[in-house]
Amino acid sequence: MPIVSDKPLVIFEMANNHGGDTAHGLRIIEEMTKAKAGYESVFDFAFKFQYRSTEYIHPSYRANMEMKYVQRFTEARKADYQALYDAARNNGYKIIATPFDERSIACMENMREMGDPFHALKIASCSATDWPLLERAAASPFPIILSTAGVSFEDLDRVVLFFHHRSKELALLHCVGEYPTSYSRLYLNRIDKIKVRYPGMTVGFSSHEIGGSIGWSAMAYAKDARIFERHVDVATVGHHPNDYSVWGSVAREWLLMLLQVITVSERPAPSDREKNDLHQFQRGCYTSERIEAGKSIDKKYIVNAWPNVDGQLVANDLSRYVEITAKNDIEADAPLMASDVVVIDNRPRLVEIVNKIRKIFADAKVPIADGSTLELSHHYGLENFEQTGAAIITVINREYCKKLLVMLAGQKHPEHKHKIKEETFQVLHGAMKLVMNGDAQLLTAGDVVTVERGAGHSFETVGDNGLIFEEVSTTSVAGDSYYTDETIATGNRRKTALTYWKDWTDKEVE
Repeated sequence: MPIVSDKPLVIFEMANNHGGDTAHGLRIIEEMTKAKAGYESVFDFAFKFQYRSTEYIHPSYRANMEMKYVQRFTEARKADYQALYDAARNNGYKIIATPFDERSIACMENMREMGDPFHALKIASCSATDWPLLERAAASPFPIILSTAGVSFEDLDRVVLFFHHRSKELALLHCVGEYPTSYSRLYLNRIDKIKVRYPGMTVGFSSHEIGGSIGWSAMAYAKDARIFERHVDVATVGHHPNDYSVWGSVAREWLLMLLQVITVSERPAPSDREKNDLHQFQRGCYTSERIEAGKSIDKKYIVNAWPNVDGQLVANDLSRYVEITAKNDIEADAPLMASDVVVIDNRPRLVEIVNKIRKIFADAKVPIADGSTLELSHHYGLENFEQTGAAIITVINREYCKKLLVMLAGQKHPEHKHKIKEETFQVLHGAMKLVMNGDAQLLTAGDVVTVERGAGHSFETVGDNGLIFEEVSTTSVAGDSYYTDETIATGNRRKTALTYWKDWTDKEVE
């Protein structure tokens, strides 16, 4: 089922407004059901809940109830969510959930297997570039709705491309992460820009304006928004809705206004307040073991957990192509502070290399099969790729294997041998100097040579046009390359795999 059918989708966001009180949560559902009565033929309705597992809060903070939000998040987990889901479903609502950590996604999957369907998985704005969480969400069976408050279009390009490559249904919600949002800062024209930038994408409006206002979603509808999300609550003894939540009578008036049209101001860069409001909910990076100065920090030794402290790396900083090296000794279970590490984002460098490889293929008029994967070998570091390395495109690897190897002008590939694989090279474009068992030979387009098991060989580009040669071999097995320079085998991250590289452009890189 698509996220949005032929009717706009209205999402009532309960969030933590139930405060862990199941009875209060049921009252919210009851009041919103009265508000939507008679509108079911116009809108689809959903209730949305938030999930935070115990792993979301770092262990050293879980007992600190004086810290803002720790008590709120802890108490919210006490509610009988099953009772809330059942009540919502019984009143005709779709169920949507926002997980803030990977374990919560696993919980959603377990509930699905037990017969509790979810219409979609919602990614909150503070998690929109939380790459570990996005990876886990992409592996889930749920369609994705993503809020975009505080997210630059550059980052949003990467997120959209990320989910596109994984064939995930995705909808984007324009949102401003200020609670509440003043009318002058709603910036509804950003909806237009999202629609233009991502043609065919379902777009919506997640609003945090003053709870009593009712007209702004109608303006968003005029801009082709088709998902509308608002926080909902009810007033009871000892409980008053927050400033950006609507209650029953206002919700009904809000629905009445959804078809009115007007234009409001454009969305500029996020304010410092918005950045701070979002940043406070982002998961901080903690080390799971002691890291010595000078060592590269493998992401498997990083624990992502809320909260973060000033100056700490957050999960949003951990894209696939980021390398982190310790400048100072870092103790186990300590916050990973930006001052203690060197962070290198290799994405721009990889785009540069991919474009050079593309140009060689274009000049040679050699086609590349869809689904081919690219691996960059950078034996002495990515920064030295133009001098030493190769781009290896795997077309197929079964009992037989076919690869295309691409080398830039002036590039060399160090001497090595294979114990398992036997391979045959045929030059398709350019010229190469092949040294095998100490004997050098010049190969040009059309030349064929076989490299037997155990034969030491190196090769380099001859001329200024770059080199493409085809490798046909027995099965290619990881770890079957033995280099004469033994330091290569112990080098840090000497390979980078780029699965979706054919779709990359100068500005769009996953």
